[in-house]
Amino acid sequence: MLKAQKKEKYILILDKNDFNKYRKDCSFINNQENLAHKIAIGEFRIFIVVYKDMKCLENINNITKIYGYNSKSYKIKDQIWDEQYLGGVCKISQALYFNGKAKIGII
Repeated sequence: MLKAQKKEKYILILDKNDFNKYRKDCSFINNQENLAHKIAIGEFRIFIVVYKDMKCLENINNITKIYGYNSKSYKIKDQIWDEQYLGGVCKISQALYFNGKAKIGII
């Protein structure tokens, strides 16, 4: 974290309220400008790397350089999420990190 801070990169932590806000906002998540949020939610992460000015490090121009073409993150960029899918992944993150009501089972 200290090395990232020297390069003026910071960690934006998403909280329960962020997931409540995003879970029904498909237009926000499907907008390529918000790709870092979509990747974080799609990978069940609660953080986004940002610069000092709060712009996200991950964007459409550098996603392959960061993750590669064969990564889940790269594949997420072209997916169009509907409200049901987006709500589901947000609920899973809420259950994992914020004692949400969703139950997660392994089949």
